[in-house]
Amino acid sequence: MSTPPRISRLLAVAAGLGFLLLVSCAPGTDGILITSAEAPAETGPVWPDNTIRVELPRIPVVTLPDLSAVGDYDELLHERLDNLPLQPIDGVEVVTAGCAEGERVYSGDETSDVFTGDAASSRESFSFRIDPADNSSIFTGQGTNREMVLRTNGDGSGTFIDEGRRRKLSIEAFADGSGRYYNDTGSMITTVEVDGDGSGVFYRESDDALMTITLGNDGSGALFSETEQDLVTIDAKRDGSGDMYFAHDGRTVTLRVRPDGSWEYSDDTFAQEIGVTVKADGSGQYRERGTANITLDFDTDGTTQGPKIVLPPTPQFAVADRFPELGTLASIDPPCATILRFDTALLFAVNEHELLPSAQALLVDVAPALSEAGRSIEINGHTDATGSEEYNLALSQQRADSVTAELLKLGVSVEMEVNGFGESQPVAANFREDGSDDEAGQRQNRRVEIVIHG
Repeated sequence: MSTPPRISRLLAVAAGLGFLLLVSCAPGTDGILITSAEAPAETGPVWPDNTIRVELPRIPVVTLPDLSAVGDYDELLHERLDNLPLQPIDGVEVVTAGCAEGERVYSGDETSDVFTGDAASSRESFSFRIDPADNSSIFTGQGTNREMVLRTNGDGSGTFIDEGRRRKLSIEAFADGSGRYYNDTGSMITTVEVDGDGSGVFYRESDDALMTITLGNDGSGALFSETEQDLVTIDAKRDGSGDMYFAHDGRTVTLRVRPDGSWEYSDDTFAQEIGVTVKADGSGQYRERGTANITLDFDTDGTTQGPKIVLPPTPQFAVADRFPELGTLASIDPPCATILRFDTALLFAVNEHELLPSAQALLVDVAPALSEAGRSIEINGHTDATGSEEYNLALSQQRADSVTAELLKLGVSVEMEVNGFGESQPVAANFREDGSDDEAGQRQNRRVEIVIHG
């Protein structure tokens, strides 16, 4: 199941929310711009101006951070389990081969050599078992200050726990795409809980920041973001109504928008308080306390007994995202064979079957891995489809024989089967649709493969 979108931009998102609010309504403007100053009338209240323009801060859209890394379970498990029997060798492509019917590996441990490499060497012991009846599986691994457990069901649901001295990762996945994710790195905790309908909760906490995002199944959403400098909360409804609260350095801003289009706004600092109440028809009241004490009732067009009130359009709250499916946990499926694939240009001159000096050096690197694996191997020669079938078959057999002879000289004593397949098993197209040579494909087909079984 595809997994959704990667988590690394979260702190930038949290910081960006506070920045937008600060820039949109910076200290000094306090949400009010006073323009077109004229001399007041000789009688009546003394107004600072004949126009008061109400400026609201930008309302952040409730948006999830990048969650692609959270649901990328296949890559995560491959990194943790490291199920290639051999590590890559320069000049050699390492690929795995699936199992034919009846050949599947159903159990193993650290002695079976199914899991090797850097990840396996970090565990003192490990074992796995697969139930052929329902394809469920369990993998356990223990190492110095580390423990892993993976349990999967045939439908992709399951649990995964990877715990070390200062970190813990746990995943609970369900077949419908819902699940729970928890990752504690020691300096940051991230949790994600997702339901199958796209609702859920995201939580991230570090030493100097906290963020939560909640999405409902009705299109609503909520944001809480707190740093050492700022606090922002958003409660957004599907119809555009909602609430916002912002605090920074002694200043607080609140905004409430109701479903009928009426709204209230306040901007308070140590020296000044500004409040605006707007009814559904656009009339309302403006209040200011501080250097000036003003209360103005205004009509739908902003007319008052003094300055004109200019309002922005009715503010709107928005939720941009739904939670993606978190993905499923594929059942353990160790390969039945590992293939070391050599480009023949690294081994032989054109139309020749005697090994080049550089090929001999390459096989010196490969031989110890083959001996260490201690399993039977096949050495198979392949060609492209240019030339006759008879010629290609003979050349592929001669090249496989040359590689076999060199490995024997290097002390590889495992059981060997040597084959020449000519052009019969291509891994890429030899010709394009118009019949011209596909040189890239032909180059891939000219190869010698060493197949390591079980």
